Amino acid sequence: EGDMALKALLSTTPEQPLDPALREKARRLAARHFGAGGELPAGLLAEGALVGHYQVERILGMGGQAVVYLGRHVRLRSRLVAIKIPHGTETYRMLREADVMARLDHPGVVKIIDLDAEASPPYLVIDYCVGGSLADRIEAEGPLSEGEILRITRELLEALRFAHLRDVIHRDLKPENVLFDASGQPQIADFGLGKIVAEQISLSLSQASRTGVAGTPLYMAPEQERLGAPVDARADLYSLGKLIYAMLTGEPPRTLRPVEHLRADLELPWSDLVFALTETFPDARPADPDAVLALLENWTLARTTSTPVAGEAPGAALEAPLDAP
Repeated sequence: EGDMALKALLSTTPEQPLDPALREKARRLAARHFGAGGELPAGLLAEGALVGHYQVERILGMGGQAVVYLGRHVRLRSRLVAIKIPHGTETYRMLREADVMARLDHPGVVKIIDLDAEASPPYLVIDYCVGGSLADRIEAEGPLSEGEILRITRELLEALRFAHLRDVIHRDLKPENVLFDASGQPQIADFGLGKIVAEQISLSLSQASRTGVAGTPLYMAPEQERLGAPVDARADLYSLGKLIYAMLTGEPPRTLRPVEHLRADLELPWSDLVFALTETFPDARPADPDAVLALLENWTLARTTSTPVAGEAPGAALEAPLDAP
């Protein structure tokens, strides 16, 4: 019911107002998830509103920190963008996100187009990914094919590698924050919780105590739940492990079970990878994206050059790459 209410809210227009019963359900959803005191965020922009050089067409999504709109350039009419407008005092988070994204010019990261923190309302303009999110795909398709999971995982690892080498940690990797462009290229979005390690651009303790822990509980690493605990790039790998599990099962990663028991069509030892990535202690996880990419490359080579030996443990080939320095 909550999902239906939220979807109805996001599709409402002045010509088609939200049904009162659904509005009440959406109000309760806002109270539970957005800390909105039972009220829907005020000041939603109407269709046709101008934001900088862009005209609002409709709402794409809504979260605890911002509303995202589909926008169209007022002169370059074929140019569609996503416009992110923060709630109230969340402008500082938008500025941090813009600073992080500006450092990451990579095919696997959504690109920033424009920013105006002094406008009313302040806004951030980013590329619009027409292919929707990974969450949309999982909801529509259920478990993804093994080949598609392998492709998406590789490309996300390449994007994380690029970010980590530039001292950027995402800290909120989840299916909703993986978007697809027209060609099917996955792109990481929403760096609102991103952290620039060298400059320590992060939530201060006072901000963290006000807004809660930084991350999405279902996907975030255990160390992110401890206020003030050090968080490094291995937290993103933990989230990636949960995300891979969601792609494999089509279900939220609440309780991790061996996926080979759930799917008979899998040829690769995915459970070994998921459990390695989601180890409780960071030191027990792979060191970095390169270690996981090397593992996936070994999988590919083994798949094309050899046949599994009868009786061999399904994860035997996994251990060396993960333990390698």
